[in-house]
Amino acid sequence: TCRDWFRRFKNNDFQLEDKERSGAPKKFQDKELEQLLDEDPSQTLSELGKILQVDESTVSKQLFKRVRNDPEARTLGAV
Repeated sequence: TCRDWFRRFKNNDFQLEDKERSGAPKKFQDKELEQLLDEDPSQTLSELGKILQVDESTVSKQLFKRVRNDPEARTLGAV
């Protein structure tokens, strides 16, 4: 994405080739995320992503799915 390119250029990385990828993205279990949130519900998406070794957008999507599928959360206006 553009954000990635800006970040690379800002860090003086002017290589135009894509960096090597490790393959399929790492997956995590809902239980892992739930346990982390039980320990400290104030953690940011970025912090959770680092702990779970996934991008913060992956954490965000997973949290949104959880809230969307939780009838109690829907009544509280979370969605």
